[in-house]
Amino acid sequence: MNILIIITPFSPAQDPNTIRWTELATHFKNQGHTIHVLTTKRKAYKDFTTQNGIFIHRTGYHTLLDWLYNIIGQKNRRHEPGYTAPNPFYRSRFIQKIVDYFWRRNYWPDGQVLFLKPGIKKGKQLVESQSIDQIISVGAPFTSHWIAHALKTNYAQLKWHMDIQDPFSYAKASQINNNRKYDQRNMASEASCFDKATTISVPFEKSAERYRHFFSRHHS
Repeated sequence: MNILIIITPFSPAQDPNTIRWTELATHFKNQGHTIHVLTTKRKAYKDFTTQNGIFIHRTGYHTLLDWLYNIIGQKNRRHEPGYTAPNPFYRSRFIQKIVDYFWRRNYWPDGQVLFLKPGIKKGKQLVESQSIDQIISVGAPFTSHWIAHALKTNYAQLKWHMDIQDPFSYAKASQINNNRKYDQRNMASEASCFDKATTISVPFEKSAERYRHFFSRHHS
């Protein structure tokens, strides 16, 4: 089977999702499957590389800050080996206010939106050129799921596993996006994903119960 895993960030990042899905991708490969990973760009890494027999395709950017880091060649990044937290006064309050006003209050679905359109475009190319049978989207961010949603919409034959590690539409406290502006869109989009996904996983039973409460007519 040819499997496409949609995840951001990926290696060299070492957050829980990346570590877990690196191991799972290796496990699937050892079972005889061909594994492709669709993730975001990282300066000094080619757009196409292989890692332990896994094919890694990079496009778009993980965050606005990562886009800037790629331009200036910044190597010190969160969730990567050797990371050191910057001085709290490193970024001025003025710049933060500009970013908050023009970026955070308007983007959708989340801060990884710079991965969305390039991810859909590259995903379509991979589905066709690599004869992908199954896609796996890993979120948060919800952007990964929305890329998978677009692929499933265009290629109905695909099997889609939606791996939800953090809530999206009902996560009011974490301010994933501008809830006041996008609350209904968040709910409708996640519901549409539930309708299209072949299988869905969540890490805790409590999470499953919350989703059943909000989306009772969808997957149980």
